[in-house]
Amino acid sequence: MGEPMVRFENVAKRYGALTVLDDLNLDIARNEKVCIIGPSGSGKTTVLRMLMTLERIDGGVIWVDGEPLTHMQKNGQMVPASDRHLRRVRGKIGMVFQHFNLFPHMT
Repeated sequence: MGEPMVRFENVAKRYGALTVLDDLNLDIARNEKVCIIGPSGSGKTTVLRMLMTLERIDGGVIWVDGEPLTHMQKNGQMVPASDRHLRRVRGKIGMVFQHFNLFPHMT
């Protein structure tokens, strides 16, 4: 089946002492359709915000089309991605909003 189009590898997100996502591992294949469902506060929007780089992750790596989104190679090591790297990889991602006011700071 090949390499996943999107991969969350051991991704964590915290807001202070509150851990919202802990060790998320998710592979989404090319042309696969995925629905994220769950109760309010379960992290659905946080997963999307991390994929769109609207939220920085606190652990792990997010990959897009075989390339790290949240990190980059520097001197043979993975380091947090620069803004330039984020913009370049984010250019491969599109998003359709369910509600126009899902992200109130955006028009």
